[in-house]
Amino acid sequence: MAQPLCFFIPDHIFTPTTNNHAVANNVRKPKKSNLQANVSYQVANSWSSKKASEGEDLALFEVSNELVIESFDEIQANEVEQPVEEAYTPTKAVRDGYGNTLSETIRIPRDDLKFPDSVPVEQSRCVFDLQFCKHPWDFPGVLMRSEGEPALERQGDPAVNQCYDHMGIVRDFYREVFGNHAILGEGIPLVGIVHYDFYFPNAWWHERDEKDEGSVPGLIFGDGWDTDPWKNNQPTKWYGGCFGNFVGSLEIVAHEMTHGMVHSLVKLETTGQSGSLHEHLADVFGTMCEQWHKRQAVGDADWLVGEDLIAEQFKDLQGFALRSVKAPGTAYKVEELGIADVQVDHMNKMIADERDVKNIYANMGILNKAFYLVAKALGGNSWEKPGKIWYAALKYLHDLGKTKCNIGEWASITVKAAKKLLKQGIVEQKDIDAVLDAWKEVGVVVK
Repeated sequence: MAQPLCFFIPDHIFTPTTNNHAVANNVRKPKKSNLQANVSYQVANSWSSKKASEGEDLALFEVSNELVIESFDEIQANEVEQPVEEAYTPTKAVRDGYGNTLSETIRIPRDDLKFPDSVPVEQSRCVFDLQFCKHPWDFPGVLMRSEGEPALERQGDPAVNQCYDHMGIVRDFYREVFGNHAILGEGIPLVGIVHYDFYFPNAWWHERDEKDEGSVPGLIFGDGWDTDPWKNNQPTKWYGGCFGNFVGSLEIVAHEMTHGMVHSLVKLETTGQSGSLHEHLADVFGTMCEQWHKRQAVGDADWLVGEDLIAEQFKDLQGFALRSVKAPGTAYKVEELGIADVQVDHMNKMIADERDVKNIYANMGILNKAFYLVAKALGGNSWEKPGKIWYAALKYLHDLGKTKCNIGEWASITVKAAKKLLKQGIVEQKDIDAVLDAWKEVGVVVK
């Protein structure tokens, strides 16, 4: 089964949560095109409707609103594979904010790439310009800049250079901090694609088609800021003009590249609590990368995610960002549009219904808060001890061969990883205690 796509801005951001009919009536859902109609409705929605099994496991551990993990050794290393329903085919669907399918499988052929002899393929960057197209046959677009080439002189359009530069910073972050010289795996280059569609307000990681040896994965960026210059810059949709600057945000580029790194290392599922973990890892490593680049200590960072995507006219709104690692559930609230941050920060608030993809993003707040508490307790820089514990936990998950991992299991894995680092002299016992305390504060007790 193909991995679902990981949009940075989740679908529920585009859907009002209010019962205000005046607001709801202003939402104009786009009609499906002929291309969209050719893709099975089941396929287009399979990843958001599949029932995950992790929630059932929670009943084994849940006591007094806390998740109690007696010992990770008691948890099966390899879970029984669930039968895959017929509806889940390898077809990959790109969707808009309403879940409508925009295109089918995207192929980024290796033959379209250029690599310098002096740089390993897995560290080489290639940036394509899709020139506002979006159909599968348009991909990957025009190759604009490859590894080692000078900056592109393109007045008024910095997207290619921003993509190239930010991919380089993320590459250096993983290489220098964690010793990862092949983020996406040996022989897999770093590919970025800019200018997807007109005003498309999102960015995502597109995984390679494993049945097609010639294809490679890539980062895909829309431009956002969907306002009409011929109509006084009025929004073309109700959320028009809110989001943009995707490729211009280092944090977003790092977030999406981390999805690729996680998939390369553990092929973690993107549904249920595993999906929450996938998004959490992308958030915290993306945040760490930005803090590393700015040389910000834990106490100096704002711990907001996506704040640099918001148009200036919206930044006066209360706490307007997409997510807050420090205080999940407080990132934004816009009463006029009926939208608010739905993230939770404790196991007793966790939303059990995992059929709604919105809850993947809601429940990841528990994981984000736990990481922040660890970073706060340890002080210094987030990418040092806290980051090394989380990265070691990811490698531990890889060694277990698991593709599914719920919140309780991940908590236990982070403690196990910290204990391994203790033996290597990288962390101290008080650091392990800080990890245990952080998980307890969000409702997970690891014994």
